[in-house]
Amino acid sequence: MTFSMGRLRILPALILLVSASARVRAGVLPAAAADARWVAAVAHAPGAAGSKWRTDLSVLNLCTGAVTVELRLHLADGISSRIETVEAGQLRLFADVVASLASSDASGSLEIVSSGPVSVRSRTYNASPTGTFGQSLDGVAPDSGLASGATAVLQQLSESSAFRTNIGVVNMGNTNGGASVTLFTSDGAEVGSYTLSIPAGRLVQDLAPYRARFGRTDIEAGFARVRVDSGSNLWMYASVVDNATGDPTTISMEVLPPACGNGVSYSGSFPAGPGEHDTTLTLSGSARNVFVYVPPSAGTQPSLLIALHGTGSGTEVGMGREMAGRFEVMADAHGMVLAGPDATVQPNADWDQHSGGQQYWETRPTSDPGRGSDPDRNPDLLLIRAILQEAKRAYGVDPRRIYVAGFSNGGFFSLTVAVALENRIAAGMEMSAGLVRCDNTNQCVWAGGSTTCAGLRAESDYCSCSGTEKPIAIPTSGRMPPMILTHGNQDWTVSVCYTCELADRMAALGHEAQVTIRNQVDHEIPDFGDPAVYGPVWSFFDGHPLPLPEGRPPSGSSTIQR
Repeated sequence: MTFSMGRLRILPALILLVSASARVRAGVLPAAAADARWVAAVAHAPGAAGSKWRTDLSVLNLCTGAVTVELRLHLADGISSRIETVEAGQLRLFADVVASLASSDASGSLEIVSSGPVSVRSRTYNASPTGTFGQSLDGVAPDSGLASGATAVLQQLSESSAFRTNIGVVNMGNTNGGASVTLFTSDGAEVGSYTLSIPAGRLVQDLAPYRARFGRTDIEAGFARVRVDSGSNLWMYASVVDNATGDPTTISMEVLPPACGNGVSYSGSFPAGPGEHDTTLTLSGSARNVFVYVPPSAGTQPSLLIALHGTGSGTEVGMGREMAGRFEVMADAHGMVLAGPDATVQPNADWDQHSGGQQYWETRPTSDPGRGSDPDRNPDLLLIRAILQEAKRAYGVDPRRIYVAGFSNGGFFSLTVAVALENRIAAGMEMSAGLVRCDNTNQCVWAGGSTTCAGLRAESDYCSCSGTEKPIAIPTSGRMPPMILTHGNQDWTVSVCYTCELADRMAALGHEAQVTIRNQVDHEIPDFGDPAVYGPVWSFFDGHPLPLPEGRPPSGSSTIQR
């Protein structure tokens, strides 16, 4: 069945109802450096039954540099076009776009050609106050939903005297899920973030969050990021409702790709050539110290290990150098590049025994727990992404052989990095850390005598909790990088029971882990200068390269980014 909109006849798969808004289809943001998108039907023209069709177009640039877009209106008698700019991190709304391109009533198709990756949405609606109104949602298969770690965007959201926006998340899976929602204005300013819990098989609709949660009623063409924190098979949408008529417009989710243009914006660079290098990368005005070691044995496409130190007492410079230096013998033996960043001084306490003024990695901040696992908002995850980019540029590191290792608080952060950047990290190692389901790491102060988790669990007074997983939820579906888990059985700073908790959880979910419980007193790092110690670590890393994307042959120049 078709209906007429001016001179153009359009399938109902593109337009919602004769007198309602065009529905917006889900898609995937382009990953290429340049992009062309088509909106099949746009109009500024009268239609049947006194209807007046209009199209609003939005172009969202989530990358770190401005993009140029050419709007090309294809009409029966030729093409009318103009060039516009969309600034970094902003959404540009072109209201009644056809009227700005055509000298009179017109309908046709619109081509959007951009100099970089953009997301494009259109809303075609009837300007007449009469007629019927409604909206449509496609039937969606459960495997079309998103799993833990995936992020989608919803755009052209409004909250004002004229419109209100509701956000819905449906959980088509068999386990409870959670999602973090971050709302933005059209210029990319963050309005606020919050989390939703979505029971298995249920829909949660969050009504007017701009207004109800943050008191904002001045939003025109805003957008939202929705990240799945736990669960699988989650699907999101928004409903933008005209307050005068009750006419709703469906906004379907658009899935963010693994990479966005050039990735993280930073300044600074890693020096060329072998040796030890003390460097600085600056992100969002914050200078971050990064120690880099390039062994003489590094080839044209070396592996990379990011080494993450434990908690510091204050503004200690060189903690990353000291941590990475522990792996230099292994790096020399196998041509591996090392990167050792410094954490920053955090102003607040957190669940990992920290107080304000200490130097530690952000994992699950009390004020905004969802930020810790979000690679677009956690400053430390952004630093890791910048290190990956710069190491690729400076040394040509193999994107399939990138590893992360950390001790204590750095161990907790290495787990966060592995889960949050699961399609960039091949494998990881967590030392003297684990998975904490207590309120904080002080809740279990326990040591044992066995060198296996089974043996430790059988000992008296073995400690365990059943609360929220920290530092990050272990994914219940999809990929999790294989992990080495190692811990001393008589650690009174961070209990060995937390490593056993992580080992049990990973095993239950089918994730691979190699567990070593050392007969060791105190909170100590293994001696990686000893080949007997680093040999098994290297064998594990080398045996677990990042899987190739489906359908992609091995290539020396392939890149896998998030």
